[in-house]
Amino acid sequence: MKIAVIYGGTRPNGNTEMLTEHVIQGMVTEKIYLRDYNIKPIIDMRHSKDGFQDRNDNYNSIIERILLMTFSYSLLRFIGIACQEQ
Repeated sequence: MKIAVIYGGTRPNGNTEMLTEHVIQGMVTEKIYLRDYNIKPIIDMRHSKDGFQDRNDNYNSIIERILLMTFSYSLLRFIGIACQEQ
């Protein structure tokens, strides 16, 4: 199983990153550094007839990576359970 590690710190090799690296040592991880992405704030348009507009940033690509990891784990878990029942 691969663990998603999302780094929110802005400094490379900062305290948050160093502590996290110590904790995940030896684990299989997928590292996501938010500082490497362009993520714009959401403009609240819930009450607008057009609704939320695409912000043309990297938010969706990050969510897709996380969802793909979650789906992959769920699929592997399902296959493992199905094989055990036979």
